[in-house]
Amino acid sequence: MTFRMNTFALLRTLGLAALLAFTAVAAALPLLRHRQPDRPRPFRVPMIWLTAPAAVVVNLVLMSNLLPTVAVELATVAAIACFLWLFVRKGVTL
Repeated sequence: MTFRMNTFALLRTLGLAALLAFTAVAAALPLLRHRQPDRPRPFRVPMIWLTAPAAVVVNLVLMSNLLPTVAVELATVAAIACFLWLFVRKGVTL
């Protein structure tokens, strides 16, 4: 029974993490297009100024429908990951 509950919690957290990643990509695409217009792109997004904000809004709505405990779990993991990333970025070894 415990394994089954942990599996469902893991799947919910992974779903939220995927939505968060999709939101970050959708928000970054127009910024990258504006800041580096000459950069080669392996794919094109049609109507980026309409598609990207719509994707961000849809993902935020989907994330708001998940359980609040999943958001707390993901925020904890994200905080730890950001903390470790800052160490790696500055060249500090643990």
